Amino acid sequence: MMFAQVLNGKAHYIFKSVDVPNLPPDSEGNPLVFVDITYKPNVQEGWEYNEKTNEFTEPIYVEPEENTEQLTIHEEILFETKYQTLLLEIGGM
Repeated sequence: MMFAQVLNGKAHYIFKSVDVPNLPPDSEGNPLVFVDITYKPNVQEGWEYNEKTNEFTEPIYVEPEENTEQLTIHEEILFETKYQTLLLEIGGM
């Protein structure tokens, strides 16, 4: 049988086992969740798990848009000055 350990709503660890593992709760007392995926061979670690439908779905990755807008030299100097000032203020706390 194939199992997926579900952690934070995602397939965390996929493994083979004869039976469902009977493990103690995690360090915070939460029970460990194992889902039988024997007949769902495409499930991979990182896939999202819907507890209500007992289904796994592949996560959708959104590519961040590239910022093509360039800062002027004055804006860059202003940001760098503010950043350096902030670092000095944090260090002085």
